This record gives sequence, structure tokens and C-alpha cells, in this order.
Amino acid sequence: MTPEQKARIEIDKKLTASGWLLQDKKESNPAAAPGVAVRELTELGKTIENAITYYNENIPGFVFDRFVIMPDHIHAIIVICHNDGDFVTGSPVS
Repeated sequence: MTPEQKARIEIDKKLTASGWLLQDKKESNPAAAPGVAVRELTELGKTIENAITYYNENIPGFVFDRFVIMPDHIHAIIVICHNDGDFVTGSPVS
């Protein structure tokens, strides 16, 4: 089991314990409970995930280290490096 899969199990447990109803996208019903969490990304979310993958694979010196795609925003840790892979230490990447 990957770290992401283990984290998903723990997050699902915490959401359920907090009163959220977890649903898969294909059977989601937002009116089923006061708090509904859908496990899968929307089409927009998939587009954002594809863009992040593109940046990570094709843009030197720019890495999305960790990210979470929310329905209307994204949380991300972005690492900016020099082209040789060294972390930037206070000066702009040139």
C-alpha cells in the first residue's frame, strides 16, 4: 500500500467520524447529508492535476512537491530550484 493510499484511509476515517458522508463521484448526491465529500476529482480537478504533472515533468527548476486539489482552489508546496537542482537560497532563479 502506498503512503497516499494509507493517508486516504486515515482521512476517510476522520471525515466519517466528523459526520461527513463519503461518496464516489458516479453515485454522488450532494443532498444526501449536510456534509458530503466526493472521493474523485471533477473534470476541472483532473485538468489541474494534468497541468501539475506537466510542470513537474517539463519545467526545469519548478516542482510541485505536495498538492491537494479542492473544489474551488488548490493547496500546494512549490519548490523552485536552479537548473542544476540546487534549492534557491534567497536570490531569484536566473
